[in-house]
Amino acid sequence: MKVENLSFAYGRRGGNEILRGISFVLPSRGLFAVYGPSGSGKSTLLSLLSGCLKVQKGSISVGGRRLERLSRRGREDYLLRTVGLLPQGFHLLEERTVLFNASLPLRMAGLGKREAERRAAKSLEAVGLSEAINRRASLLSGGEKARLAFVRAAIKKPSLLLADEPTGNLDGASGRAIMHLLKEESASRLVILVSHDESLSREYVDGYIRLRDGRIEEAFLPSIGEEEREEKERKRGSSYLAGSFLHAIGSDRGKLFLTLLSSSLASALVVFASSFALGSERAVREESRLSLSYLSLSYSVVEKEEKAGLLTLSRARRPSLNERELLSEAEEEAVVVPDFSYYLPSSYPLTVNGFPKDETSLFPVWDFSYLEDPCWKDRVAGETPSGNPLGYCVVNRAFEEELGEPTLGKTIRVQRDIHLEKDDLTEDFTIDLSFLVAAVVDEFSFMGLPRVYYSYQALAGYLRNVEFTTLAGDPYAYVEEAEDDSPLSSYRCLVFAPAPEVALSLSSLEPLFDGFSLSSEAMAAASSLAELSSAFLLLIEPFLILVLGAALFLLFSLSYASFLSRKREFAILSSLGARQGDLLILSSLAPALASLAGSLLTIALAPFLLEGGQAYFLEKAGLAILSSTLPPIAYLLLSASFFFVPLLGSLIPLLRGSFRNLHEELSEE
Repeated sequence: MKVENLSFAYGRRGGNEILRGISFVLPSRGLFAVYGPSGSGKSTLLSLLSGCLKVQKGSISVGGRRLERLSRRGREDYLLRTVGLLPQGFHLLEERTVLFNASLPLRMAGLGKREAERRAAKSLEAVGLSEAINRRASLLSGGEKARLAFVRAAIKKPSLLLADEPTGNLDGASGRAIMHLLKEESASRLVILVSHDESLSREYVDGYIRLRDGRIEEAFLPSIGEEEREEKERKRGSSYLAGSFLHAIGSDRGKLFLTLLSSSLASALVVFASSFALGSERAVREESRLSLSYLSLSYSVVEKEEKAGLLTLSRARRPSLNERELLSEAEEEAVVVPDFSYYLPSSYPLTVNGFPKDETSLFPVWDFSYLEDPCWKDRVAGETPSGNPLGYCVVNRAFEEELGEPTLGKTIRVQRDIHLEKDDLTEDFTIDLSFLVAAVVDEFSFMGLPRVYYSYQALAGYLRNVEFTTLAGDPYAYVEEAEDDSPLSSYRCLVFAPAPEVALSLSSLEPLFDGFSLSSEAMAAASSLAELSSAFLLLIEPFLILVLGAALFLLFSLSYASFLSRKREFAILSSLGARQGDLLILSSLAPALASLAGSLLTIALAPFLLEGGQAYFLEKAGLAILSSTLPPIAYLLLSASFFFVPLLGSLIPLLRGSFRNLHEELSEE
């Protein structure tokens, strides 16, 4: 060993200088002591020689290896292969057995568990600890702990054995026993000890250095020549990791359970929120398609719009024949017809099998053939009326529920007295229509409006067959010829689509001229509901972010707490030469796996969770607004995020604390 102009200072700017340019040379074997008062730099020198502290100024050469030039991994290998440490506080893994502590360096160096424990048992027997082999280290006496620490330091037969106050906390007999063991070791390797007890150590040492204020005050060392020895990196062992990992799971089971629970709940929240975001708009869109009102649109021309405070008032008129032709040309499959709502209003009292009923929505459809589409399977009770007879109608489930009894086969009757005036002529006639309920449809459940659907074509034929006695023509022609200010003219025309695709094309049609207005009651309701869902998501987004952020922070904190609770263990393993990757596995893998398990559990249960959610929303809102599943990439990102967040909880403090700070914490202890 050769030390040249070695200086070291603590603090960010090096304000606390401990060592000041010391130099010395030691042979490859022998027992040498470092003396000096407290604060003279003895322990700091030992930490620098071990590689636990990085050289700041000067150089240290051990067996031909320049410590100041070593990388982090090089220092780890130097600690593992070359150095054996016997610290002042012994730094044992108190909750592990004597045998585990003693065999740990051999297992870290690549020896199998069985062979390492066999050699450790033999060494423990040599120092009188064979009977305590399966006892926890915390149950040993001071002398027994010192002997166990010696076995752990010497068992891998390092070329450099460093002992910091090995007899400081021992009685006379135990102190002499440790000094005797160190002396025996010095016959084949270099042993350096730091001691205040010169009276005891002087009997055993081959030389010494006395420090004062960071400088060599006195030295008694043999004259030697320089020795160079290259040491190649050998295989490292990781068999100790499995045992340490399982022990960590047992000791941190409370934190790991909280990690699992937090991950599961947070993952469930993400799954529900994502499912709602993906499913609500699609559910409303699909639900609106399963409505006969989806195929009926209102066509009008807006002539004037005025602002009245927060409201916008508009005046609309019926499209002219030319404007109706423009729409027919834009969508050839659409049927544009006059509105007969004056004769049969959209809301009117009726009777069911002769019993009066409150006002109900009467809604015209072009025909009922859409109900034969496979998408309506299991949603239609009864039979679809063939053709478009006026004597048949279809009611929705909301109508039947409001009535409180089955409606199939019942007769719905509508009676309305009509009075018309034109050019001092009047006409009075009665519309008396009877509809037989041919089918009950389950549609557009979130609207919940009772509806009676009848055939527009059949009503048009009925009106053509009514003859006026005083007015010329018939009711059908009278509507077509009515002036714009006539109550018969209505402010709109009706547009019927033969298929949902045509209705969708019409609703997304670009305006054909100024004032062009084409709308669908079903689509407007669907759009409003979609906007409501978006607004709901917007409202709860801060809450979701807050809850999810809190869950992720909790996962991070639990992982960080697990690291802190085992920081002393990591420092001890670091001082024995454990690599930072090994420490990362021991500190963060368990929390990361627990968090991952929580997210995977949620993913596995996602179909059942979403099915339960669907049942809840169906009961409360009458609408399945959750997506039945999420894309695989979403689940992959979910599980990955819940794996890496706890990983960072241990990785960040480990990287910040690093190799040096872990050892400094042990020294402070």
